[in-house]
Amino acid sequence: LVILSFFFKQKTAYEIYQCDWSSDVCSSDLFGRKTVELYLDPLSADKIKSGLDKSKQEKELADILYLQLIASTPDMRSYSIRQKDFDILYDIASEYTEEWLDNPDDYTNEYSYDLFFTTLKTAYVINMWLNEASESDISDKIGVTSGDLQAILGSTTWLIHSAIEISKLFEWEDHIDRLQLINKRLSYGINLELLPLVDISGIGRVRARALFDAGYKTIESILSEDVAVLAKIPSFGPRLAQNLKEAIEQGGELVIPKTKKTKENVKQESLTSFFD
Repeated sequence: LVILSFFFKQKTAYEIYQCDWSSDVCSSDLFGRKTVELYLDPLSADKIKSGLDKSKQEKELADILYLQLIASTPDMRSYSIRQKDFDILYDIASEYTEEWLDNPDDYTNEYSYDLFFTTLKTAYVINMWLNEASESDISDKIGVTSGDLQAILGSTTWLIHSAIEISKLFEWEDHIDRLQLINKRLSYGINLELLPLVDISGIGRVRARALFDAGYKTIESILSEDVAVLAKIPSFGPRLAQNLKEAIEQGGELVIPKTKKTKENVKQESLTSFFD
């Protein structure tokens, strides 16, 4: 109740709309309302705002910088660091010494130094997913299980969306563009180069990667190819290749031919399998 009264005091909605954007009171009111709309912890909202504002958008930021900022908020769960994680994380921390959006002054003692690395571990996991690492790769390399990965991705989707909305509020166009790309990639777990291919309804990370690696990097390149040639691409086949061309031509969704499952080939579905 105290937090809500703080956010909504001082101005009516009309006054907020009419006020001078350069006014600190005006921007504070709008920011407070946006925080409530997004169901963010006020500390998370302030951390995201301060981090994005800090960059001054002087150059294009690496994805890991945005992800560590998101991971440092109270709304994101952290994971313990294993001794063997430190070598990987220390190299990343050293690479971006002066560029972190999270305030480095918050990590000045031994305890907070470890805390920074827990946020970096979460950011690294998300970055692995964005670069098409499988669940087993993530588990083997950094010790985060499939269930934990799903929880991380769910929170990240919400927090990246919140960062986009905060960026819109302050008209940080460069941040909006970068964060929207991350958000779309997050939905599929794909590298930037596969974005044109997942625009085909029904194509996920596995088949998009198979198409790209076979030389089909655009929708136009697929349309110009014979079905018989497309059928030879791994994870495709004659029926799926035909359905793919028809889906593109008709603007519909790709129909995946059903395969008959037997007791011998039925297995537990993984998160990655939903992005085939």
